[in-house]
Amino acid sequence: MLSRHLYEIDEVKSALQYCCIEQKTVEACFWLQELIDSDEIEIAISGLVEVYLMKYGTARLEWFLQMFRMCNEPIYDVSVLNSLTCALCQLNKKDMDVSLLSLYLACTLDSKKLFPPEKLLSGGPDWLETAIGHLNPIEKFFARALINRKIRSAIWAMSSCRDDIIMYIINLCIPYMYEGLQICIKAILNLSDWSHLQYLPHTRYVICCMMIAIQHTEIASIFAPLNGPSHLILNKIQEWDMETGRVSRRRYKIPHDCLYASTKRGIQLRAINSESNLIKMGSNPMETYRVIYDCSYWIKLWTHCNGCLTDEDWELFCENAFPDDIPDEWSIEERSKSHGPGLVNAGEALFWRRWLRLWITPYSICAENKKYINNDHYLVTSAIEELVLCLPMEQLSVDGFIFRLINIIQNTIKIVGICDEEYLLPKNDEGLKAMINLSKSFSVFGM
Repeated sequence: MLSRHLYEIDEVKSALQYCCIEQKTVEACFWLQELIDSDEIEIAISGLVEVYLMKYGTARLEWFLQMFRMCNEPIYDVSVLNSLTCALCQLNKKDMDVSLLSLYLACTLDSKKLFPPEKLLSGGPDWLETAIGHLNPIEKFFARALINRKIRSAIWAMSSCRDDIIMYIINLCIPYMYEGLQICIKAILNLSDWSHLQYLPHTRYVICCMMIAIQHTEIASIFAPLNGPSHLILNKIQEWDMETGRVSRRRYKIPHDCLYASTKRGIQLRAINSESNLIKMGSNPMETYRVIYDCSYWIKLWTHCNGCLTDEDWELFCENAFPDDIPDEWSIEERSKSHGPGLVNAGEALFWRRWLRLWITPYSICAENKKYINNDHYLVTSAIEELVLCLPMEQLSVDGFIFRLINIIQNTIKIVGICDEEYLLPKNDEGLKAMINLSKSFSVFGM
């Protein structure tokens, strides 16, 4: 489908995400504005939240918190959305974090073991022990591992717990947390209701576990104020607004790198040129409707013009749609800003590494997550290769990739039966008492 200024909508979303990752603030705001002009704000929100979750994880939750609050207002505040887009582009690259994906991969390997990857230093505080007394041993272990911030062990155990038990334990922890974290966890648990991301429950639970594991010493940096839009950005938005509907509004070309495997053009053969869709726009009512039918802005205009059933209605539509020239009369250079040939040669396979470099790992390198995984040899991309590179690749999105990854993980999990809880704790009684006291003295929950 085509956007307000005749870009492909899927490419506009991909360009917005790409520019946020590459920290190209002006261009990111341009693509955001294109989705706003197309009355597709929900697509923009899902794209922005996805970049945040996959690139920054729990590193800068102030951004996530503000987005959640904006989305829960009765009316979307476009100025706040612009500000959050600028802030996402300007977050410190050092805060880029792929811990969500790292944990998935670590837990895939962990799930093949009969024993947890990390043993507990202590049980839980009294309030937790009272609340989990009726649970079975593996469920109790999940709760204790979570409260002790043994994240890999918690997610190892979580794989053998029912969803209602996981929710019960997460909800037990929420009241003992910093207020901002409480809101963020509730936002994650209801992610699809406001972000338009359809992540599976397991994804949301992993993020919740990461939030519960945040140290009290990290709170100040995680909820630090964000940078707002500069005067340059605000002036640019005003300029674009004055050009709305005209060819001159098409200031930027879709970045080539963002297309690969994530858009329709990114999986098409080079022999197929998407320009035909653009040229159809304005050729006649039937062909025009075929390329606009799924864009909110165009459907509203189409309805306003009574479905273009008469010549007069069609002329009214064209006056609003093409105040300059119809696309067939544009220059080749102008048309190439939004359309062109596919990216795949005949007989060529799509390459996972090329897609992963942009959307998953930061700075186009193999990322290690030492915060949660204390293993210098554990590389995210090498683990992905072990899991999925042998499978055929089709058009991808981050949520589609995570969906596939979860299925692979779930198929590798062994159901662990724990009959004796004691082996999950250190055997030395004196050492156990010392660890319990030490753990309680440093607990962020103050227990």
